[in-house]
Amino acid sequence: MKIFMGGTYDPVHCGHLRMALELSELFKPVANATGSTAPSAEIHLLPCFQPVHRGEPGATSQQRVAMLTMATEGEPALVVDQREIQRGGPSYTVESLEDIREQCGAEEPVALVLGTDAFNGLASWHRWQEIPQLAHLIVLHRPGWALSTTDELKELMSVRNVAEISALHAQPAGCILPLELTGLDISSSKVRTSIMSGHSARYLVPDSVWRYICDNRLYGYQY
Repeated sequence: MKIFMGGTYDPVHCGHLRMALELSELFKPVANATGSTAPSAEIHLLPCFQPVHRGEPGATSQQRVAMLTMATEGEPALVVDQREIQRGGPSYTVESLEDIREQCGAEEPVALVLGTDAFNGLASWHRWQEIPQLAHLIVLHRPGWALSTTDELKELMSVRNVAEISALHAQPAGCILPLELTGLDISSSKVRTSIMSGHSARYLVPDSVWRYICDNRLYGYQY
């Protein structure tokens, strides 16, 4: 199974990384017949180039990729996927999934990871009805957010909701799996606000990322 976790990553923070790591362990392949330990599943972190539903990022695409690369160094389960950065233009998820599906073939299970907040806005996305046809949706609970009760998403959940990971392995796309992992109440906007207010973001982001932010004076950082 291919698992993709999109976002602006402006900047990447410890909440992103902890959720991705727990997902990699949760979707760890079954050990082979010899009984050897199977590696954790790869989680592809998919930074967008130009976000469609928010303003311009505070860091450039190159800076955001650099921070992601630093943050995931030494963790083979987390892979930085630059396809949206390389494609340029508005980052429409459906176009990325079409590209992924062409690369993976029609039969391999593909999953897209969304936070509750992103899922609640799904009906406003470009060609959103096509997304469940291209990939499963893994909806991660975020502190302070409940699943949307709008008619469109209620209908989608009623048709596609599953409770077991095994359902995602059984078909290439089409399921929605709500999950609750370790809920670190951290967001990129909170990190940026903290920095702009003159506070340290250390321990909200990896140390290497914090040093990079300081060295490049990102997000209004002042010495």
